[in-house]
Amino acid sequence: MTAEQRQHFKAILEDAQTGVVEELVRDRPRIVVQQSADEIEAITDIEAREVAVESLVRQSARLRQIRNALFRIHSDDFGTCLGCGREISMKRLAAVPWTTLCIACQEEADRDGPSSHPGGAPGWAA
Repeated sequence: MTAEQRQHFKAILEDAQTGVVEELVRDRPRIVVQQSADEIEAITDIEAREVAVESLVRQSARLRQIRNALFRIHSDDFGTCLGCGREISMKRLAAVPWTTLCIACQEEADRDGPSSHPGGAPGWAA
């Protein structure tokens, strides 16, 4: 990967990082617990809070993936598959710049489940 390509992906990842951080800041107040005398309103608030928490968990995971990709750019490991060590295609990186796996390794991870691959947690690769 050329220095120009790394800079291109760095800019994309930094923009994505900014967007996710803004979403986290914006969505965080949605998890505030509010007391309600109305039982139906209380149930609705609980459900909305659960959805907001799930969203925050997904956003936090994405932020970790983005930050890991930025770290890999700085350490010159960006674009190298963590599964097989081969170069990840530019097409795949353009679609999912925070990915850690090439298509073949991602397909294997999807078939086998995350526990048998680097990272070992759901959603560890995109």
